[in-house]
Amino acid sequence: MKLLFVKIGLAILIFFGFLWLIKILLNESSQDMVSPLNPDRIPVQEFFFSLNKDTIFTGKEGTVLKINKDAFIDCQGKPVEGRIRINLKEIYSKPDIILSGITTTSDGQILETGGALYLNAYQGEKTLCVNDTAKIGVIVPAGEVRRDMKLYRGRFFDNTAKINWTDPEELLNNYVFETGNLGWLSIERLVDKMNAEEISLVVSVNNRKDYKYLIMRMIYLNLGICLDGFEAGKNRFVFGNNYAENLKLPVGEPVIVFAVAQREERPYIGMQEFILGKNNVSTLNLKETTTEEMEALIEAWFSEDKE
Repeated sequence: MKLLFVKIGLAILIFFGFLWLIKILLNESSQDMVSPLNPDRIPVQEFFFSLNKDTIFTGKEGTVLKINKDAFIDCQGKPVEGRIRINLKEIYSKPDIILSGITTTSDGQILETGGALYLNAYQGEKTLCVNDTAKIGVIVPAGEVRRDMKLYRGRFFDNTAKINWTDPEELLNNYVFETGNLGWLSIERLVDKMNAEEISLVVSVNNRKDYKYLIMRMIYLNLGICLDGFEAGKNRFVFGNNYAENLKLPVGEPVIVFAVAQREERPYIGMQEFILGKNNVSTLNLKETTTEEMEALIEAWFSEDKE
């Protein structure tokens, strides 16, 4: 009988120890998913209109929205009347791409972006849906028109700021489209349609063990490509979704690899620019920063003068 009580006691201790371990892992995981680069860094623009006439809005970065007076219904399919609020976020510059945390992949396939935007509609606090009979017309500003672009929808993974672009559709003309979907939208094309070659790319961080919540990105200076870095081994960051160091990308182009991390609850950042070749090994040195300094540094690296 005594042995039975000992076994029961051990089982209880193991059970509660297991629960304690799971709690720690979940807490660390949830903290690890909070990204300093996320869509909340992009300001929301608000536009108001009444449902009695067709309306055209232009965003600060040049996005044009054409909205018919019967464009919206409530999400139960009932008509709405009165004042409507449109929320718009525009992501076209390299600094905004970085600060928003968005990357350019579709189910593991690498994309080049022509710009992304967030669009939603509300009446009061109630989210609206687009009427099936009245799509929203959108013109995306383009400094340079690239061929083979399509319209993609974006789906974020909880609060990690990792996005997957899916459901490609043909455009009406260049960077013009109509949509019955709200949320994240972008103009993208597959990198495979460009002059891409298979390369090997591995990045490490000096004193990696000193940092936590580390986020790695690689972005092209002259192309709209921004990729996640994945830690595929001990201090071995790669940029393919299969955690392999080989991937197919345009070579001979200037890129910047950068990382942001925490050390003793303070933010750190490191950047390095190089020409992407067929075999690249790079090591980043991170230095202490602030949120304001990080944003200023990113703006400086991707200023028009530098490009």
